[in-house]
Amino acid sequence: MGRFAAVEEAVAQKSPRVPFSTKQLLLVAGIVLLVMFCFGYTGRLIASSELRAEVAYWEQEVAVERERLAETQAMAEYVKTDDFVRERARIDLGWTLPGEVAVWVVGEERPVVTTPSVVIEQMPSWQ
Repeated sequence: MGRFAAVEEAVAQKSPRVPFSTKQLLLVAGIVLLVMFCFGYTGRLIASSELRAEVAYWEQEVAVERERLAETQAMAEYVKTDDFVRERARIDLGWTLPGEVAVWVVGEERPVVTTPSVVIEQMPSWQ
């Protein structure tokens, strides 16, 4: 027992020691937290950049649609005019005003309307 008693006494006197100091552990924990923060912040920056790009895309789409809406409204106003009715009557129906001669060119679908040199009243003949 004497032999083992000396070993037991030596082990009992030796205090358990951690291989790292408290400062080293705090430093490692701080670095880990800093790295985690950097990854999270970078992810938020990327998401923010993607959202800004998407907002710019949709603003451009809205501008294009507003332009298209303005063109459509202008066309709707033009359709309400007598000029549009005359144009469609000439092109689609082949109608002419009094004093005009409609000439059909072979090979074309639309009539060619010639206007005489004398000015004739501008009211359509169907009214």
